[in-house]
Amino acid sequence: MPNELIKFEDFAFSPAEGLRDHAYSPTEPENEEAIRGQIQGVSDQLRDHLNALQKQLNSVEAGTAGAQRIGAAAIAGVEGQTVARQLASLKNLIDQTAVGAIPDNTLSAAKLKDGAVTGPKLAAEAVTAEKLAPGCVSQEKLADGAVTAEKLGDGLGDFHESYLITESCNWSPPYDGIYTVTLLGGGGGGGSGFAVYDTTLNSNSNYPRTFFCGAGGDASVAVSKRFALYQEESYTFVIGAGGMGRTGNAYVLNSAGSGPSTMPTFSSCDGFASAGGESSLSFGAEELLKTSQRISGCAFACYVPLTLSSSQSTLLGGASGAGYLPGLRNSVKISDNEITESGGDLVIEAGPGRMGGGNGGEFSLSRHIAGQASPGGSAKGYGCGGGGGCAPYINRTTPKSNAKYSFINAGGNGGNGYALIEWFAPLALPQD
Repeated sequence: MPNELIKFEDFAFSPAEGLRDHAYSPTEPENEEAIRGQIQGVSDQLRDHLNALQKQLNSVEAGTAGAQRIGAAAIAGVEGQTVARQLASLKNLIDQTAVGAIPDNTLSAAKLKDGAVTGPKLAAEAVTAEKLAPGCVSQEKLADGAVTAEKLGDGLGDFHESYLITESCNWSPPYDGIYTVTLLGGGGGGGSGFAVYDTTLNSNSNYPRTFFCGAGGDASVAVSKRFALYQEESYTFVIGAGGMGRTGNAYVLNSAGSGPSTMPTFSSCDGFASAGGESSLSFGAEELLKTSQRISGCAFACYVPLTLSSSQSTLLGGASGAGYLPGLRNSVKISDNEITESGGDLVIEAGPGRMGGGNGGEFSLSRHIAGQASPGGSAKGYGCGGGGGCAPYINRTTPKSNAKYSFINAGGNGGNGYALIEWFAPLALPQD
């Protein structure tokens, strides 16, 4: 299609001066018909010119179309000096856009309807870094699940890096990017196991013996979230410490028991598990992520046995600390006579540590008689709880000290928490 303007023909009277021409229009016409011919002749010339002009404007023939005769001011990025040529240039740009030939840095956020970009609309490897203006594709412009691994072009997400933080610190990312942060808090410490003679623990003073079996520490539940983090910024990680296993035999009575069926309750007790610390991620004064949920270890237990030697006493192995499953405790119901007849070989296995939790303290009569402690085991995994100490066995002939028996099986320590940082980065970025 020619770019040059096809000009309309200039109009001119014939003769050039029209009615002013004395030869064409004499002062004294010969007759009435001559007068009419002079006037109508000029009018017919104007009529014929206007009709020809209209025909030229209405023309749709290639090369002589009306739009090819109409000039147009220059438009940036559009070719041509005529309306026809500029329309052809615009169509070519639209066709290129339709097949994906989008000029660099022309696709902005304002051009996309919210949720317009869906998975089926993206060809595999169609979206490359060169086709997107910086910051133009925001979260609200993407439909749920629209950007998948198959939709990302080569060079995006080529390698995976991770970083484990086990102590509280300030941390800056190696690059700007999207990071997945997983936090785990510290596990709880196990409670101690001990036994006492204390008539205040039960309303019936015929029951002065009470066995305390330590609780297993609880485990932290991991939390995970994705963040946009930036290289020039500093982020604060607080890593929760594992709770220390208890080593005492102190308690504060809340309500006394009644006989062997109703156990005493306590407002505080060294048989309770100790708390583990929570982990958190902050940016300045803003807390971005924090742990809070817990999986419980096996609960604290106490038991007041009957005084008669023929009565059955419940002996407890220590409680396991929690990992990703609650803790366990083993128990055996046995009489004083049976304990004596066992010859010191009676063993009650501890609650086993589950998925990283610490084992409880194993009850062993022979070790107990020899004065050897049976403490709970410390946690075997990050964020898991320590095991609880087992309750020692005492009878009415066991020596007393200040009305309380002082043999203590300590609880195990809980595991510390962590922060796990993971991200994908293009191979083009520098690797440390």
